[in-house]
Amino acid sequence: PVFSKSAYSHYFASFQTSVEKCMAILEAELKKGDIDFVPLMSHFTLDVLGLSIFGHNFKSMEGKLDEYYLAYKTVFTFGPQRLMLVLFPWLDCRFNSYAISVRAATAKMTELFNIMIEEH
Repeated sequence: PVFSKSAYSHYFASFQTSVEKCMAILEAELKKGDIDFVPLMSHFTLDVLGLSIFGHNFKSMEGKLDEYYLAYKTVFTFGPQRLMLVLFPWLDCRFNSYAISVRAATAKMTELFNIMIEEH
């Protein structure tokens, strides 16, 4: 079960590792001056969820360009191009490079979910 004592034990280790990494980044950034806190917390959240829920280290706080992280960003970033696809679904054709990238990213995220299901 997701909310069992053993699950919490596993989540705690992932959370602790991510907190330690985040604190090290914060300390380093403080020495440089101002900190852009919101992006760091976004990366922290993704890394914690990745390690604890998905069993995958996105390495987002490290600034790595993990293939699943890039897919996540593509799928969950909503800008003008995404709005155009929502308003005009017929634009989702095989020649629309943005639509192609969203489909590829969705396939990559589906791959991660399938791995997660198989391993749990």
